[in-house]
Amino acid sequence: MRLNPSRAPVPMLALAPILIPALFVLLWSAGFIAAKIGLSHSGALSYVFLRFALAALMMVVIALALRAQWPRQPRLIGHIVVAGLLQHAIYLTPNFWVMDHGFPAALVALIGALQPLLTAVLAGWLLGERAGLRQWLGLLVGLAGVVMVLSDRIAFDWRSPLDAALVLLGMVSLTLGTIWQKRCCGQMDLLAGSAVQLLAAALFSGLAMLLFEGFEADFSLPFNLSLLYMSCMSVLLYTLMHAMFRGAQAARVASLFYLIPPVTALMTWFAIGERMGALAMLGMAVTVAGVAMAVRRQAL
Repeated sequence: MRLNPSRAPVPMLALAPILIPALFVLLWSAGFIAAKIGLSHSGALSYVFLRFALAALMMVVIALALRAQWPRQPRLIGHIVVAGLLQHAIYLTPNFWVMDHGFPAALVALIGALQPLLTAVLAGWLLGERAGLRQWLGLLVGLAGVVMVLSDRIAFDWRSPLDAALVLLGMVSLTLGTIWQKRCCGQMDLLAGSAVQLLAAALFSGLAMLLFEGFEADFSLPFNLSLLYMSCMSVLLYTLMHAMFRGAQAARVASLFYLIPPVTALMTWFAIGERMGALAMLGMAVTVAGVAMAVRRQAL
């Protein structure tokens, strides 16, 4: 029996521009739920350190097994370490710290939603990637959708401006890290380079833990499962993100971060019954429309 070519299965590679961003958003969104579970069983800095340490071990094993090309030039190693600290340790440590000390997760998400706009500005300045009118409109529409999704969860309480400043620092750090990675680490092997970055992040967060918290973790089953998930995500998610940034304009990839709060809200709705209001549901549609406008001119 001869197959009709028009009905032949679509190769997985042809679906990669759709599947990779979708997987990235789903896994990153689920990470918020896993982190919430883990933080209830450990100190914030201990959790971040253990996550990076386990992820670094995984990535080193993977890089050695696949015979990845380890960086040798001191200048490239320096750029890799700086990009890794910005994207991992300096981004996550303040976010986990403030959430563990009562800062509303919705406000963390809202401040983080400024990241695509900042990426578009810095990418135009530092990478020469100029966003068009449609892309700017898409970014603004996406931000408006995120605000709508989070509207019933946001409680503005500025009694701790330091916490808000730390979250803002994390958002800026992630943005600068992705720009630094794309501009200065183009020759980096994704596997070996990610291993170096995770090792640097583990050292940084371990030092922060010793200085400000001490070691706090109960290693219960929920904590262990949460830690395993988040460590695996540090390995997979950042590899996916780096691959997407290499193949697409930075602002278009960053616009995917708009989808994370709506998808997280959906997950918490189904997982623990946190219902969404009509405005939040409408906001999801607005967010998707904004991201579609931002990425329309070029596949991820």
